[in-house]
Amino acid sequence: MIYPNISMNSKYIYLLVIALYATINTSCHKKHNNTTPSTNSTPSFDFNWSAFPVSISIIDFNSTITDTVNNTFRWDFGDGKMSTEARPQHYFGSTGSYQVSLTINGDFDHKLTKTVEVKYPVRYKGTGTMVEGDTVYFTQDADPGNTFVWNFGDGTTSTEWSPKHIYKKAGTYNTSLRVNDKYDAYIASYYSNTMVIFKDPQIAAVTGNRSWDFIERYQDLQLGVDSTSSLQGEQITIKYIDKVTVYWPGSKFSMGDDLRYDNTQSKNNLLVFVSKSNERLVYDRVADTMHFTYIHGYVGGQGVPANIKISANGTTK
Repeated sequence: MIYPNISMNSKYIYLLVIALYATINTSCHKKHNNTTPSTNSTPSFDFNWSAFPVSISIIDFNSTITDTVNNTFRWDFGDGKMSTEARPQHYFGSTGSYQVSLTINGDFDHKLTKTVEVKYPVRYKGTGTMVEGDTVYFTQDADPGNTFVWNFGDGTTSTEWSPKHIYKKAGTYNTSLRVNDKYDAYIASYYSNTMVIFKDPQIAAVTGNRSWDFIERYQDLQLGVDSTSSLQGEQITIKYIDKVTVYWPGSKFSMGDDLRYDNTQSKNNLLVFVSKSNERLVYDRVADTMHFTYIHGYVGGQGVPANIKISANGTTK
């Protein structure tokens, strides 16, 4: 190319200026074509949680945003704890009102905050002999200022705070209690519980004026000691407490404790009674004999494993 009236040095300067202009012009052109107006990238959303939040349960939180890959989540549970999961679970630990908030993609200008009322869980139970024809006493830990609807599973109901009920037939009953908060809040829930009612086991045959001669057998299951023949017999009189409970008095091989009828272990002609201290009494109604078993886990409360089994076979006197 010929550059008239331009010296060599001037020619290079001229080329440099043209190249610089072309670079700036191209860059500006690209920037203009790729720029889009700024918009808010936070989608509209909402969140919810478990229908009945209570202080001893894990509560599930969930947002309405389905795309959990291209969005970020920041949960603040109002108790000093946070989470970045899309669908977190949280344990509050105590009752109260908590301001729970959710922020999407770091957009704090559009943070959503809701009040979560964490209530104390309502629990109930039925106590009694659980024998058909006997009274079952129902209790629960909700405030008496609430309203209650009990369903006993046999077609009868009650609105009392702590009702009594008699099951006329043995069987399994699905009971429930519905508690409505006195402020008519959303916290109304069913707590179901299966009630097993059984026939009268007729345990009077093993108690009363009868005495039983027992021959004791001592076994150390770890050392292999078996001293059946070295121990003398002992006469025991068992006390009747109620239709399902007997009292075993203190003896050479027992500290004395209440034993309750276990309908799950009892079958055919065998009545099985168990205590809270691992004692087990089996009465054979046909043979009219008794077998008592007690397994020690430790010696003298010192934490020394023993695994000692004491058993005794008894016949009536």
